[in-house]
Amino acid sequence: MSKSWYKQELDEKRKILQAFWNQCMVTPDEKNITATTNFVISVHFPKDAQWEENVKSIMKKALMGQARTNEIRFDDFFNLFKDLPRIDIGRINVGANLGVTFPMPPEKENPTISSDDLSELRRYLQDTHMSAAVALGLPSGESVVPDFPENQSAFAFTLHSVGKVFTGMLIMELVRKGVITAGELDKPGVKLDEAITQKLPSAIRERLQQVTLHQLMTHTAGFGNYLDQYLSALAHEEKPKIESLKDFLPFFDQSTGYELCLMRVKDTDALSDLGLLRIEGRTPVILVKKGETVYVYGKNTAGKIGYTQLDADKFADITFPEVGRETKLDQDQKYAKVYDEIAAKGGCARYSNAGMVLLGLAIEHLCQKSYYDVLREYVVTPAQMECFSMSRPKENAQWNPDDPVILHMVGSSAGGSWTTAKDLAKFGQWIYECSKDPEMKGLLEKYGQEFYDAKLQTVSHSGGAGNPLSSAFLEVSLKTGAVVAVFSNDAMAPVLTEMVQRNIFHQEIDTALTSEVNAASGNISEPSSESKILSTLKVTSSVVPPTMAQDVAVLGDDEKTSKKQLCELKKTSDVQPIIPSEVP
Repeated sequence: MSKSWYKQELDEKRKILQAFWNQCMVTPDEKNITATTNFVISVHFPKDAQWEENVKSIMKKALMGQARTNEIRFDDFFNLFKDLPRIDIGRINVGANLGVTFPMPPEKENPTISSDDLSELRRYLQDTHMSAAVALGLPSGESVVPDFPENQSAFAFTLHSVGKVFTGMLIMELVRKGVITAGELDKPGVKLDEAITQKLPSAIRERLQQVTLHQLMTHTAGFGNYLDQYLSALAHEEKPKIESLKDFLPFFDQSTGYELCLMRVKDTDALSDLGLLRIEGRTPVILVKKGETVYVYGKNTAGKIGYTQLDADKFADITFPEVGRETKLDQDQKYAKVYDEIAAKGGCARYSNAGMVLLGLAIEHLCQKSYYDVLREYVVTPAQMECFSMSRPKENAQWNPDDPVILHMVGSSAGGSWTTAKDLAKFGQWIYECSKDPEMKGLLEKYGQEFYDAKLQTVSHSGGAGNPLSSAFLEVSLKTGAVVAVFSNDAMAPVLTEMVQRNIFHQEIDTALTSEVNAASGNISEPSSESKILSTLKVTSSVVPPTMAQDVAVLGDDEKTSKKQLCELKKTSDVQPIIPSEVP
């Protein structure tokens, strides 16, 4: 009898952690121990002060040589880390260059789902005590909704930021149907109804005249957030009344642009001492200050962008513009010029829920109908979705009882609508069918960077809120037609999605456990669309709602040219508890 998914997952975790113990703990590797400590604490939810102290304690003892003398034991180390999601332990594997690999069966060209697959899925939900709803889709158009009590598929959940896929697909479908032209997506100057425009702060009105719909679609227009303020308002006894997209405007963050500080890094050893590992010599980084924290964006050995966060006092000799100010580094005109060049090319990304609401308002102006009506006409109805609501359905809705605000959430073009796993899978199947049209495939490749991975040929997005008390995930393979739709009343939707992809469809959504590592260079031979190097340059996490794998521009050697698309806009989320929403 084959091992259960849970047992297999536990064995893989043990193999990686044993390798880390042998290579980094027994003979203390200070840099990897420090980086891994920071990483696991940052992604562990819910926050647990005692657990964090235990992690720091065992790592400190390892630095003192106590793993070598058996004063601390591997079993204690393993028991401390084993409940971390497989994805994150996989990043320890790659980040510490451990070289642990696991065989993957060939991808199923014609996906099928057996009764044994469903039995194993049920067993996994039982073993992990996961509160979730899952539905699967096949290229034939058949939806498979596992019928067992552990699968809460009869209930509607909130989509969170998976709703952004709906808005992006809507825009492209409007092009495909001839309602608007592709050229309009790249034309500077986003138009809204005059009554809406007059309600916007002047800085946002001015910025809208400069940016395109495409930039709004890909979070490169420079706008901020609204969700934090909206969720805060939902926590009050008197809830805000939301009847249309314009009702979200009072919650807008009014900042625009990207307040970045750019510097050349020559003393990479000094940065390594701060925990920024595997930065190539003389590689420029981008520094962003928010309060007393500095976010350091840099390129790792795989050529991908990631970040680490450090105390501002580490950079006492550097002058930073504060995030939230409208300055474009006016303290340094040379960098201001470079900044303008990067921003003009859309080379910087700033995850923006407000930008997505503005995109919805632009759709209303173009169609002279409400966003909700246009979405239903061009997406929801063609996808044959039976349950789709901008607010919580009165019957059969499910949410985390520990979340005081989610049941009051109203969806927008940025996300937050309510649907079932079965209907989300239908939406995924509709995307697959649309992608068979060469025109739609071309639109996805040109305009779908927020959720389309051209290399893997997948449409995917996650969402979550509440640090996170609930989560959602949609994964669609445009190669095979396999669809996975998952909701969870905790942070585990990305984890369950990955388990289904690997064990049923034999597809990887995260290569951290299976990529072959080139020992000579420390590079992953075929990295996925996100950075899988740990080194505290973390891009996403399955526990924390993944912050965007930023399309950050890195200055070239002449400090005048910029490189785009080093990371794709992938798998974003509503709330980023690690990186504040104001930080690009």
